[in-house]
Amino acid sequence: MGSKSQDPAKDPFLARKHCAILDSICVEEQKTFYVMDIIHWEDIDYTDYPLCSRMLFLQQKFSSIIDLNDESQPYKFKLIEYIPCSTTNFLTCMYGSHLIPYINT
Repeated sequence: MGSKSQDPAKDPFLARKHCAILDSICVEEQKTFYVMDIIHWEDIDYTDYPLCSRMLFLQQKFSSIIDLNDESQPYKFKLIEYIPCSTTNFLTCMYGSHLIPYINT
């Protein structure tokens, strides 16, 4: 697991420290990035890690960055809550909770 190429000469991104690639949605009106997943953090490629490991890592990293959402920052970063895809969760998302009594689980 981890980075496929650990050689900075072959992968120019690895030559940069303190970088991250996050899968996120930017809502310009709110000046907020809603982070869904992590792809790369510093020198580690997370694409081969299981989703639960990536979510745990994101939560730990975001809680340890003290000035992440400081008022001096032009944009805020918020983690989107992970909700597993299930029939109940999907239908609740699409139609609201009033269908839950009719779902056969």
